[in-house]
Amino acid sequence: MITNVRDSVVNIKWTLYGKIRGIRKGDGSSLEYRYDAGGNRVYKGYTHGGVTDKTWYVRDVAGNVLAVYGNVGGGSDKYWKEQHLYGSSRLGLWEPGLVVGGEVDSTWNKVGVRRYELVNHLGNVLVTVSDKGLPEGDHYVAEVMSA
Repeated sequence: MITNVRDSVVNIKWTLYGKIRGIRKGDGSSLEYRYDAGGNRVYKGYTHGGVTDKTWYVRDVAGNVLAVYGNVGGGSDKYWKEQHLYGSSRLGLWEPGLVVGGEVDSTWNKVGVRRYELVNHLGNVLVTVSDKGLPEGDHYVAEVMSA
């Protein structure tokens, strides 16, 4: 496939390994992807209106995403967007939203920036809950993000 009229995709470029290298849309925006030697995405660039939003993915040896960094609105500041949380398997996601090399405030204690995935015995995510507890009488109830 090199075009998709329904989604206004004008052109799709592929790598030799069958991964998407770039997408150009009818509105002038474009996407660029880069991969490591294992075929895992390590970079995504989204250009729109002369601005490029960049995203970098940090992975472990097995290819699991550990952290996601990027800029906002094409700016030069790099943000720590996501930190994936692992135990023996993936537990959830923390979204610190910190500027890399910037001032660190009380972000470590912020509530509502962590999401935990509750899985069944097959590893399927059934519910995602926030670290923010909702008061209900004399106890707290987990804030359900998705079910």
